[in-house]
Amino acid sequence: MSDALHRRFHDAELIAEPDNDLQLRSLLAVEDGAVDLSITWVRIDGRHQRLRTDASSRIYVVIAGRGTVTVGEEPIAVDTGDVVVIPPGRPYHLQGDMTYLVLNHPGFREGDDLYLDAGDEVVGTVPARRTPPPAQER
Repeated sequence: MSDALHRRFHDAELIAEPDNDLQLRSLLAVEDGAVDLSITWVRIDGRHQRLRTDASSRIYVVIAGRGTVTVGEEPIAVDTGDVVVIPPGRPYHLQGDMTYLVLNHPGFREGDDLYLDAGDEVVGTVPARRTPPPAQER
């Protein structure tokens, strides 16, 4: 018996986060028990709210499209194949029309994302309610 963990992309539920103009699939989660790492596939067409995480380093790998990742006040133009590493505690937001993978180490846990206002004060956490997208978008 193998110790390998195998996940199929289309077996991961497609989840909509309309407040962040995105859809996501959790490909690997801490709860899977394999490693303290999480990997999420994300499709964004718009702007993700400003946020920070104090719990993990975050690595964004753009697999298609282009956009901007603004870390602190520094905008970084990203395109297919680019990688951006955001250390814990740094405020940032994303925008664009792109598909990317986000890797968290240690792995993402509910409550890790802290949403921020324009002054970088915490105003909330990840929405508790994520919904499947309409059938035609699946």
